[in-house]
Parts: sequence; C-alpha cells; structure tokens
Amino acid sequence: MQGDDPQGATPKGTILIVEDNELNLKLLKDVLDFHGYSTVVTGSGAEALTLARQYHPDLILLDIQLPDIAGTEVARRLKADGQTHAIPIIAVTAFAMSGDREMILDSGCDDYIAKPFNIREFLALVERHITGTTAEVAP
Repeated sequence: MQGDDPQGATPKGTILIVEDNELNLKLLKDVLDFHGYSTVVTGSGAEALTLARQYHPDLILLDIQLPDIAGTEVARRLKADGQTHAIPIIAVTAFAMSGDREMILDSGCDDYIAKPFNIREFLALVERHITGTTAEVAP
C-alpha cells in the first residue's frame, strides 16, 4: 500500500515500513508522510521482501519482532539479494538489551533505533540514511 504526500510536493524519498503493530505503524507512517516522504507499508516479513523488490525504496524501517519471519532474517535476505542489497535498513525495535544492537547490526541492518524513540532523532536518522547528510528537523 503506497502512502500519499499530503503536502503535494515531490517526495523526499520512498520508505518501506515493516511493522506489525498497527499503532506503531500508524505513528511511523503519519510522521514520515507529514515530513514529505512516500511510504509503503506491511506487517509481514515475507511481503517486505516482495515490496522491497517491487518498489526499491530509498530506506527500509524494519521491526525485529514480526509474526512470520524474524526481522533479522528479513534483513539477511534483503542484503543477500542482488536487487535489494544496497537499500539501507534501520531496525526499529523494542530490543534494547545489552548485545541486541550488535546482533541486529550483524544481521545486515545498517542502523538501529530503540522504541520508544524521540521523533526528531528518528527523523534525523532517516534523513541521514536517505541523503547521506545530517539535517536539522523542524519540530
């Protein structure tokens, strides 16, 4: 499902959101849509693999606890696929224990943000991975 850009401008980039919790998904989608990104969403790891090939997004936000395939396995498969290996992946997860970050990054994720997160820090992280720069995000 593709999101709309409510401001009518050219999207800053396309982001695939892989999140099975509807409230978390809505928050991520609403924040990104409001800030000018185009979004594609799913709650399924298997569908994420298909959507990543179909849309070739600029960034993937990946929950680690998914109902069908663990997010770490989704990341491994995306990085092993010639069509999707270059797409940056940010893990958005409640896993915040010692060692979790390393395990998640070792699976192929390029970055990590723990829930709950600060919206400004989240947007700066997204911007950094899409543009390769650090930008100030308006509140």
